[in-house]
Amino acid sequence: MRTTTRDEAIGQLVVTAFFFAMRSCEYSDAGRGRITTVVTIDDVQFRKNGDTIPADDQELTSLADTVSITFRRQKNRDNGTTITQHRNDRPGQADICPVRTLADLVARIRGHGRHPRIANPGINAWAERADDELKYLPSTAVLEQLRTATRTIGERRLGFKAEDIGTHSIRSGAAMAMYLAGVKVETIQMIGRWKSRSFMRYLRIQVPETTRGVATRMTSRHTFFTIDHGPGDERRI
Repeated sequence: MRTTTRDEAIGQLVVTAFFFAMRSCEYSDAGRGRITTVVTIDDVQFRKNGDTIPADDQELTSLADTVSITFRRQKNRDNGTTITQHRNDRPGQADICPVRTLADLVARIRGHGRHPRIANPGINAWAERADDELKYLPSTAVLEQLRTATRTIGERRLGFKAEDIGTHSIRSGAAMAMYLAGVKVETIQMIGRWKSRSFMRYLRIQVPETTRGVATRMTSRHTFFTIDHGPGDERRI
């Protein structure tokens, strides 16, 4: 679906937001009155073998092992939290990698030269051409693209309609993806920067994959003991 620079920018934001379980106001302009601020390109740091890579070196950043984002101001007031994601080298998933995506995103923004805040713009900055002034993508633009993609894939395959999702679906979808992948609850909570296990409400029991293998595990033990409170009252079932 990527046909314009704007499409490319939105795609990079969606991939980034997914891997870091980001709130919409952390990667796009969601309107005024928000406590949370949009991540800037200076909040992104690349490393290779533990060594920091200069963010303006596109060739090296694309080869980094990890990428970290520092969230300066958050809704939960836990400011300055840094989250790291590792490179995704699974075959056929070059476009779904937090390291390569953010390397391309930062390089694209740094390649533009006309903006008073070019030194440190938000990651939602974009422009049609290199010499154009930067603009900032609103959350409505991301939502429009998400729903267009949903309609293209189709309700029959996905199980839900385009109108059923919003920009926050990226954050909840990230929690669900980690859960289905067997990621520990503590790790999901850390990546999403939830102070409690409130993210559990995002886990959709209606997704069939949620219970994959449960029936097999439930019948993996043929015997077990039941120990009652009374002395000498053990029974084998």
